[in-house]
Amino acid sequence: MSVRRSLPTINGTTTVPGISAPIDIIRDADAIPHIFATTKADALFGLGYAHAQDRLWQMEFQRRIGYGRLCEIFGAARTAAGPVSCGRWVSAGRQRRRGTEHPDGRSSR
Repeated sequence: MSVRRSLPTINGTTTVPGISAPIDIIRDADAIPHIFATTKADALFGLGYAHAQDRLWQMEFQRRIGYGRLCEIFGAARTAAGPVSCGRWVSAGRQRRRGTEHPDGRSSR
């Protein structure tokens, strides 16, 4: 597993559409972003951009928890919740709600 691949790129220059002038996002020693922009709209864009960089891992993690797909990241043996985090109970519940589960417990899909 490589967590580093999911870390944001915080050095360098990125070109994005939707801004009127360059924005500087400078992170201090504690990785706290400081945004410098010409207009308020550009500053808010920079704030949203930095926020997305910092929160992308959390959003992906929570999405996988919700879908019961945490095992795809950590593996079944490393997840404390076991089958819960691997989607076994989530998938079964969805199938029951959709009516796609056979009476003997097999999936019809």
